Amino acid sequence: MIQSIRHNQTLAATSRPKAAAQPEAPKSDCGCPHAAASSDQASISFNSPLSSKAESLLAATSEEAKALEGTLGEYEPGEIILRTKPGTTLSSEAGSIVKDFGAKVLYEFDTPKGIHKSDAGEFLHLKLPAGVSVAEAMAAMAKDERVAFAEPNNTYGLPEVIEGEAPQAQGQAVTNDPKFGELYGMHNTGQTGGTADADIDAPEAWATHTGRNQAAGGTLLAVIDTGIDYNHPDLKDNVWTNPGEIAGDGIDNDGNGVIDDVHGYNAYADNGDPMDGHSHGSHCSGTIAGKGNNEVGVVGVNHDANLMGVKIFSDSGSTSAAAIIRGIQYATKMGARITSNSWGGGRANEGIKSAFEASPALHIMAAG
Repeated sequence: MIQSIRHNQTLAATSRPKAAAQPEAPKSDCGCPHAAASSDQASISFNSPLSSKAESLLAATSEEAKALEGTLGEYEPGEIILRTKPGTTLSSEAGSIVKDFGAKVLYEFDTPKGIHKSDAGEFLHLKLPAGVSVAEAMAAMAKDERVAFAEPNNTYGLPEVIEGEAPQAQGQAVTNDPKFGELYGMHNTGQTGGTADADIDAPEAWATHTGRNQAAGGTLLAVIDTGIDYNHPDLKDNVWTNPGEIAGDGIDNDGNGVIDDVHGYNAYADNGDPMDGHSHGSHCSGTIAGKGNNEVGVVGVNHDANLMGVKIFSDSGSTSAAAIIRGIQYATKMGARITSNSWGGGRANEGIKSAFEASPALHIMAAG
C-alpha cells in the first residue's frame, strides 16, 4: 500500500543539508553532459580579475546590494541563476558577462528552443568569485544591459511528514483495492465522522473513464517531487518507460543528455534514476494513479496512467532552484503534457518562474 500521509503542503525555505546518500547538485566537474564543458565555456576563467565594467557596476550599486541583503531567502552562497537577454550567447555577450564578473559556469540550462520566446538568451547557473556576494552580483547585474535577470540559487525543503491514523473502511467497496474505504476524499461514506458524499465523486467519474496507461497512449504526466518508487506494486504498471533508452547499458541512447533515464530523471543529482528515497513523491503518485482494481493497497484518481518520475529533492527533502529548473526542463523536453508540483513556499525565484513559463505543459501546483 502507498502510505496515507497528512502533511502541510507549504515548502519551507531552508539551508540545504548535504544528504549522505546523495551527491551534491552537479558542479562543472561532474562530467554530466549539461555541465560547463563546451569549447565556449572552457575559455571562461574562474576567479579571474573583475573587468572594469563589473567593478564600476559593483561600485555604483553598493546601496542597492545592501537593500537586497535579508530579502533573498535561503540560498547557496556564491551562486547565481542568470538569464541573459535575447540574442546573447556564451561565445559572445553572455560569455563576456561571465568573464566580466570573474564567474564560472556550473551548468548551462537546456531550455527547449522554439517553445516560448523567453527561451531566447542564455540560462546559466554561475559560481561567483570570492569576495563578491550574491546580493552584490544581483544588484550590479540588474544594471547590466545584457542581463534579463539574476537570482540567487535559492534552497528549499519539504516539511516533516506526519503520519495520520487511517480511517476505518465502511460501506460497500467500489473497487477491490483493500484500502479504498480509507479514501474519504474520493468516496465519503462518513467514515471519519464527516459528511457523507462530501467528496470528489470519484466512482461517478470512473463510470465514464479510469485513465490510460502508456501502452494505451495515455497522456504523459510528470510528478516533479522526491522521485517515484517505480517498483512499487501499486505504481509499477502506471510508470512511464522511456522508449528511446536501453536500461543499464550506460549509454545515452536517445541523446537527451541523460544516461539510462528509463523511468524519468534525478534532477537533484543529474542522473537517470528517479527512485524515491523519501516517500513524498510516491505518495503523490499514488494519489494521482495508484493502480485500480489490482487487489493491492489504495487506488488513485486514475486507475491507469502514464507517470514520469522527476526527482528534484534529495532523500532528506532538500533542493535548490537549479535542481527545480533542471527538472522542469527535462519534463518539458520529454513531452510531459501535465506536471504535478506538490511543493511550494519559500522565496519566489525568477529562474523557476521562467522555466515554468517556457513550458507548454499544464502545471498543477500545491496551494496552502
